[in-house]
Amino acid sequence: MSRLEEQLKQYSESGIYPMHMPGHKRLLSPAPDLPYRWDVTEVPGTDDLHDAEGILADAMKRTAHLYGAARTFYLVGGSTCGILTGIRAMVLAGARRKRAAAACPAGSQDDAVFKDKNSTDASAGGSQSATWPTLIIARNCHRSVFHAVELTDACVCWIEPEEDARFEICRGITAEQVREALAICPEAMGVVLTSPTYEGVLSDIPEIAKVCHEAGVPLMVDEAHGAHLGLFERDYFPDGALRGGADIVIQSAHKTLPSLTQTAWLHLGRMDWMADAPAENAGVLNSAEDLHQEISRQLDVFETSSPSYPLMVSLDGCTELLLTQGEEIFRQWKETLQRFYGIARNLKCLEVLTDSSLPSSEMEKDGFGAALHDPSKILINGRRAGLTGAHLAQILREDYGFETEMSCGYNVLAMTGAGDDPTAIERFGQAILDFDRKCNSEEIRFETLEEKPKAVRPYFGELTILDAVSRPSEEVPEAESCDRICAEYVYCYPPGVPILIPGEKITQEELDRLESLRNSGTRIRRSAGDREQMLLCIISS
Repeated sequence: MSRLEEQLKQYSESGIYPMHMPGHKRLLSPAPDLPYRWDVTEVPGTDDLHDAEGILADAMKRTAHLYGAARTFYLVGGSTCGILTGIRAMVLAGARRKRAAAACPAGSQDDAVFKDKNSTDASAGGSQSATWPTLIIARNCHRSVFHAVELTDACVCWIEPEEDARFEICRGITAEQVREALAICPEAMGVVLTSPTYEGVLSDIPEIAKVCHEAGVPLMVDEAHGAHLGLFERDYFPDGALRGGADIVIQSAHKTLPSLTQTAWLHLGRMDWMADAPAENAGVLNSAEDLHQEISRQLDVFETSSPSYPLMVSLDGCTELLLTQGEEIFRQWKETLQRFYGIARNLKCLEVLTDSSLPSSEMEKDGFGAALHDPSKILINGRRAGLTGAHLAQILREDYGFETEMSCGYNVLAMTGAGDDPTAIERFGQAILDFDRKCNSEEIRFETLEEKPKAVRPYFGELTILDAVSRPSEEVPEAESCDRICAEYVYCYPPGVPILIPGEKITQEELDRLESLRNSGTRIRRSAGDREQMLLCIISS
């Protein structure tokens, strides 16, 4: 039993009658089996998440110790809450320093400072970042990152990762890409990327952090899918972003660890590099404490003022479980995955993503992308068997009794977690092997897939996201939208990475991708309506 759970149990049995929220009064359960007796509010003895000094402060310190963080915050609004908080904190803390360094107020936004995607004029990028809050962000981030950018009205220098031709997924962001973006935006207030991706592909965080810190810029990593990384069995599971030197790391505890849905952590690194940051860099923060305080202030903005105690018990309980049983849990998880991948080596038609599927580390040095994959993510590709992800997911559900996490294009994603039954994962391996044997081997398509062109250089959109969604717009057929400026988000969910975002010029390549995804049975979502094959575009003045 975790300490927070024990404290709440004692409080609920104390005989004190609650003349306060919540309305069920720990007597009238809204549904069977809910932990309503732990559902209390901030009273003496239960602490206050937004001003933690007692049991919650101790709980967060235990989690920080587990991960090696300078400080950890509990999130009951998922990783989305942490991402909104982290990005706004970097922008505001950086803007204060920038204005102080320039001894002048922030300038006004002007369309003229935006560059075309293909422009590589570093002086133009520097001019832009000098007049407006600017971030460097990987283009394959989750939609919550884009929403945070919209809220801050930040200007963004986008880094676009390469796409792997075989699996049609993003590879990792490279340190060289970040270095190039920082050359264009030397006064960027922060770098934001996702690692691991939804499919389990990791970027080289240690090298990227080194590049950021040499430039005096903090690195924030959306590690929502990597809360298990860097804890135990580190010879098998890759290290996490905190160990790699990231400054702000957001993790969804519920995605891979034994915690309830909606629970997450925001970790802060020690940020020792700030003491040696170049004074001339106007985007750098005054100190680690400056960012820590701004994070706390922004959590007051984005996290509910009535946090759920059952969810916080879940986070503390998860920490306690890992501290006491983590070694054994991860050993079993590792052995389970090793058995699965041993079965997967016998596949003839279907393909499963592994480290060997991605470019080698030597190729990475030549700019071909990162070569790390989290083995807890099982990505199955049906291209050679002529199967779309949607079809394969249906077969696994209806014929074998397995519900997978996501299907998109030719891929199906199966997520494993610390709580998996080893025999179930082995059965899953046998299921895909059984289906693989039923495929007609004579119809296997050994296509020669051309590698996608190398990722474009860092670029700016035509407008900020907020500017784009604020301008007059009109809905037009997709076929008539090419070269127009998009005014909405278009994405598949999951994984929730926008294909189109407000402020970017729509290209034929993106329209072709939408059509290809539809043909594979993937559902396309729009933020501005539900009419198919229509897009919201800005009305030209």
